[in-house]
Amino acid sequence: PHVVLDHIKRESSRYGFATKNIGRGPAVHITFSISDDISKRNNAFFSNDQPHSANFYPFEESHYWYVDGGVLDDLKHNKDGYAYLYCFYSSQSSALLMTKVTIKRIVKEGNNVAYVVMENKFKEIKGVRI
Repeated sequence: PHVVLDHIKRESSRYGFATKNIGRGPAVHITFSISDDISKRNNAFFSNDQPHSANFYPFEESHYWYVDGGVLDDLKHNKDGYAYLYCFYSSQSSALLMTKVTIKRIVKEGNNVAYVVMENKFKEIKGVRI
């Protein structure tokens, strides 16, 4: 599996994540985090009324998985406006995988903030089985 964050859509005080599995195998126990620390992969990320994790078949996608605005707005952005999110998931063979998502903060007219997905980088976390 290869899980990507396709785009982020602002809806009121929340942001909707459009997420896809673009790989050939199922993605199991997909979670998001503001940290690349594996031990924090199960910390709450999405809004309280949203599921914490999901499973996607190959080529399945989700529109939208909502996160409270403060989660993204409070991220540490570098001087160019970039920040990082981490998507953790497992394959059917219990390999732990991670997608590092680069997002860019854009301030639009009227000080409205938007986030654009710039890059999704895949990585298998060696030596860890779920």
